[in-house]
Amino acid sequence: AVLTVPSALLFYLRNLLFPIGVAAFYDLPYTQTMFSAKFALTLLIMVSVAGLLWALYSRVSRGRTALGWIFLPLLPPLAGLRVFTHGDLVHDRYLYLSTMGFAMFVAALVINVTENGWKRRVRQILPFVLAGAFIWLSITQLGYWKNNLALYQRGTQISPRSVLALDTLANELFRRNDLAGAVNTYERSLAVDPNSWTTNMALAVTLTGMREDAQAIPYYVRAINIDPQNTDQYFMLARAQEQQNLYSDAEQTIVRGLAVANNLAQLHFELGSLLERRGDFAGARGEYKRTL
Repeated sequence: AVLTVPSALLFYLRNLLFPIGVAAFYDLPYTQTMFSAKFALTLLIMVSVAGLLWALYSRVSRGRTALGWIFLPLLPPLAGLRVFTHGDLVHDRYLYLSTMGFAMFVAALVINVTENGWKRRVRQILPFVLAGAFIWLSITQLGYWKNNLALYQRGTQISPRSVLALDTLANELFRRNDLAGAVNTYERSLAVDPNSWTTNMALAVTLTGMREDAQAIPYYVRAINIDPQNTDQYFMLARAQEQQNLYSDAEQTIVRGLAVANNLAQLHFELGSLLERRGDFAGARGEYKRTL
């Protein structure tokens, strides 16, 4: 997390000064090593920015409080890099207070100019130019916030390798009954992280909803192998296997679920139902008794 601080701070400064390409998701990854060209370049940029800020801090006394308002609110999200989930490390919403500090700092720079001539004209025009630019940027990006679908599509455009962005878009497509679109988006997400339990499970459920049980089964199996503690996946896999007449596989799935779930009564009932449909009434009766 410490190695990621320079790139996260650079992200916040870029979005503070040039709020272009804002979205609900950003796929900033953790920096794994300091021996990379990207880390070295980011660190060099941050050192240069720190030098510039120190020069401004020394020359613009009225701007010192503003600089505090810019950087102090960023300390909590930077510290949060230790606990934030992968793919959800940074957000432009953490810049709300810093934006106020930036406006105060621009005002301090303008007030600091006392000479006549071109500097005075810049002092008079600069606030309006900056305000106009930020208003224009806000207007041009309002359309991405008109509904969840537009917002999540924007997220995948800005961060095409964000599993969170792709899964959220797929969930919205599923909610809108665009099952084919949801499947396609979940598959894109799995191309980024094939070991995501959430994505594998969601894709399996979506395929089940499309009555594509044969295609759903491998994703249920993968989800169970990734995280065997969730009990719902055993129910759903067993039912998908039963739909494909894989009765023996379905029985083994439920037995495995019982071992994980400490003989959960619902799984005994599910196994009883399966055995009853297979004509094993004595076995079914035994499983039903275990639910009592």
